[in-house]
Amino acid sequence: MREVHLGSPIWNGDRTQTFVGVARFRLVDSIGIPHKGNILIWVDYKVKDKNDPEGRMVLMWKYPFIIKCADAVRYPVQVLNDFHKTKLYIIPTDDMKVYETRRKRTMSQADFESLKQASLAVKTGNQE
Repeated sequence: MREVHLGSPIWNGDRTQTFVGVARFRLVDSIGIPHKGNILIWVDYKVKDKNDPEGRMVLMWKYPFIIKCADAVRYPVQVLNDFHKTKLYIIPTDDMKVYETRRKRTMSQADFESLKQASLAVKTGNQE
């Protein structure tokens, strides 16, 4: 399953409906055929928690959205004004399903521990 992490959603003028913009190269291959299967869209945007007295930031959406790549390419396209003229498909969040899963680690616990030990060795070596 393909994945993409986005920094923030796109709002309309009065912030009643949200959209996400997914780059075309994430959804289709080099000749324009949609990839098989689904794409998970993580939105890492944080908002202030109203119920927390300290006002800490929490994720706006705890779980990712899921949509089929073939369905996502039916939405309107917007071209960014960058060097590569990146094409984005603008998808309303109301049209996507929420995929309830947990945020997984990108590496195993053993790999993380070995990396942590190596960084601690470098820190202690520089202090002497």
